[in-house]
Amino acid sequence: MADIDNIELRSEKTRQVIGNMPKGIVRYGTSVISLIIIMLLAVSYFVPYPENLKSTIVVTSTDDEILIRAYIPYSHINSVREGMCAEIEFEGYPAFEYGHCTAIIKQIDKKVHNYNDANYFIAYLIIKDNKGVIIYPDMTGMANILISNQCILKKLLSID
Repeated sequence: MADIDNIELRSEKTRQVIGNMPKGIVRYGTSVISLIIIMLLAVSYFVPYPENLKSTIVVTSTDDEILIRAYIPYSHINSVREGMCAEIEFEGYPAFEYGHCTAIIKQIDKKVHNYNDANYFIAYLIIKDNKGVIIYPDMTGMANILISNQCILKKLLSID
């Protein structure tokens, strides 16, 4: 029985082939993986990563210029600044039919306001293009405020 366990199943040439890695395949594989990583880094440098903040809005006046109140949560008050762009979708005017109205942040009130039993800061928006939407006082909707539009690589590396 001891003799059966000591039987060599492979010849010396077979063990030598199995034990050595083919150098061409290793070089080719390393080159392909390196090329894929370089291409991913290049693509991530050019592809933007827009960061948006969704906010509830209410129209406050419809005189000469339309003023809109946007409710900004606590966590984003330091990332929202005057002059930032926003896209607005009003209730009753779906974006797939009418498109998004464009607006700009005119002023930010850093006083805490209570809305729907939660505390928010208020940003006042001015409509630049209403896309044919008839706007009435006290209309509601949703605003997407563009906080940043950095590329993916800068976002991953936290570069400003």
